[in-house]
Amino acid sequence: SLFSQEAPGRVFALFREPVDRAVSMFEYLQYAEWEPTYSKYLKSITLHQYAMGDMIEDNYITRSLINKKKGTLTEEDVEA
Repeated sequence: SLFSQEAPGRVFALFREPVDRAVSMFEYLQYAEWEPTYSKYLKSITLHQYAMGDMIEDNYITRSLINKKKGTLTEEDVEA
Protein backbone atom coordinates (compact mmCIF):
# COMPACT_ATOMS: atom_id res chain seq x y z
CA SER A 1 0.00 0.00 0.00
CA LEU A 2 0.99 3.61 -0.35
CA PHE A 3 1.16 4.26 3.41
CA SER A 4 2.32 1.97 6.21
CA GLN A 5 3.68 2.15 9.75
CA GLU A 6 7.16 2.64 8.27
CA ALA A 7 5.96 5.23 5.72
CA PRO A 8 3.10 7.19 7.30
CA GLY A 9 1.20 9.74 5.24
CA ARG A 10 1.59 13.43 5.90
CA VAL A 11 -0.70 16.30 5.10
CA PHE A 12 0.17 19.89 4.39
CA ALA A 13 -2.57 22.46 3.85
CA LEU A 14 -2.33 26.10 2.93
CA PHE A 15 -5.45 28.24 3.09
CA ARG A 16 -5.87 31.82 1.98
CA GLU A 17 -8.16 34.27 3.73
CA PRO A 18 -11.39 34.12 1.64
CA VAL A 19 -12.07 37.86 1.35
CA ASP A 20 -8.48 38.56 0.33
CA ARG A 21 -8.74 35.78 -2.25
CA ALA A 22 -11.98 37.21 -3.69
CA VAL A 23 -10.49 40.72 -3.96
CA SER A 24 -7.40 39.32 -5.64
CA MET A 25 -9.49 37.30 -8.11
CA PHE A 26 -11.56 40.39 -9.00
CA GLU A 27 -8.43 42.44 -9.66
CA TYR A 28 -6.82 39.62 -11.65
CA LEU A 29 -9.84 39.00 -13.85
CA GLN A 30 -10.03 42.68 -14.78
CA TYR A 31 -6.89 42.38 -16.94
CA ALA A 32 -6.20 38.65 -17.46
CA GLU A 33 -7.37 38.42 -21.08
CA TRP A 34 -5.84 34.92 -21.37
CA GLU A 35 -8.07 33.63 -18.56
CA PRO A 36 -11.18 31.70 -19.71
CA THR A 37 -13.33 33.58 -17.17
CA TYR A 38 -12.01 37.02 -18.21
CA SER A 39 -14.70 39.59 -18.90
CA LYS A 40 -14.34 43.22 -20.03
CA TYR A 41 -17.44 43.83 -17.92
CA LEU A 42 -15.36 43.51 -14.74
CA LYS A 43 -13.43 46.65 -15.67
CA SER A 44 -16.63 48.67 -15.47
CA ILE A 45 -17.96 47.53 -12.07
CA THR A 46 -16.93 48.04 -8.46
CA LEU A 47 -15.67 45.43 -6.06
CA HIS A 48 -19.00 45.62 -4.21
CA GLN A 49 -20.92 44.92 -7.43
CA TYR A 50 -18.63 41.96 -8.12
CA ALA A 51 -19.14 40.59 -4.61
CA MET A 52 -22.91 40.86 -4.89
CA GLY A 53 -23.06 39.45 -8.43
CA ASP A 54 -23.08 35.99 -9.97
CA MET A 55 -19.44 35.99 -11.12
CA ILE A 56 -17.84 35.64 -7.68
CA GLU A 57 -16.71 32.19 -6.60
CA ASP A 58 -18.92 30.63 -3.99
CA ASN A 59 -17.13 28.35 -1.50
CA TYR A 60 -14.76 26.91 -4.11
CA ILE A 61 -12.87 24.60 -1.74
CA THR A 62 -16.03 23.29 -0.06
CA ARG A 63 -17.70 22.68 -3.41
CA SER A 64 -14.60 20.89 -4.73
CA LEU A 65 -14.40 18.62 -1.69
CA ILE A 66 -18.06 17.59 -1.81
CA ASN A 67 -18.32 17.64 -5.62
CA LYS A 68 -21.26 20.07 -5.69
CA LYS A 69 -20.44 22.75 -8.24
CA LYS A 70 -23.83 24.50 -8.27
CA GLY A 71 -26.83 25.02 -6.07
CA THR A 72 -27.25 26.10 -2.47
CA LEU A 73 -24.91 24.60 0.10
CA THR A 74 -26.66 23.17 3.16
CA GLU A 75 -25.60 21.80 6.53
CA GLU A 76 -26.16 18.30 5.14
CA ASP A 77 -23.58 18.99 2.42
CA VAL A 78 -20.81 19.59 4.95
CA GLU A 79 -21.68 17.11 7.68
CA ALA A 80 -19.09 14.43 8.27
